[in-house]
Amino acid sequence: MPPSVIKSIRDLIYYQYAKILAESAGYGKGNYEFTMEKWNELKGGKFDFKKSITDLIKDLDDPNRCTFCGKLVPLKHTKLLPKGPDIASNKVQACPNCIMNKDDEPVYQWYGLDNRDTIAKLAELKYLKILYKLHEKQGTLDETDMKKLHKKAGTEHIEIEDEPIHVICLERTIIK
Repeated sequence: MPPSVIKSIRDLIYYQYAKILAESAGYGKGNYEFTMEKWNELKGGKFDFKKSITDLIKDLDDPNRCTFCGKLVPLKHTKLLPKGPDIASNKVQACPNCIMNKDDEPVYQWYGLDNRDTIAKLAELKYLKILYKLHEKQGTLDETDMKKLHKKAGTEHIEIEDEPIHVICLERTIIK
């Protein structure tokens, strides 16, 4: 569950990214102090999210490896956000096994809330980048009322966890 200071879509995307930075620095995604330090730097504009995430993706990307499991096997394109736009930033290379297992689910729903911290780093980075772009486009990055967002997106009928905001909100609140 994100800390109580996480109120908006932007906050949550920054928080998930800060957890990846903590893991990359060797602290692990569960290091609250480091994660919150990086989150505060992002919120305060100390470094640019878009440039930083793009640079990190370039460093990690290997077109010969599955984005989800890292295997070196024949790959095919698949969408990170299945009902999302048909654009390059929403497509990744994945092995047939991951494509079959993921089926038509968005990444966080595929992994589930309990496993959200086990997503492959490159997959989550690319996913956060496309989610940021889509929420920015629809003007919902700074939205804090998740019920209102779910209603706009037509997903208010889907049961929401007890958490006021969680990673699945990032996917379910993309307005079709």
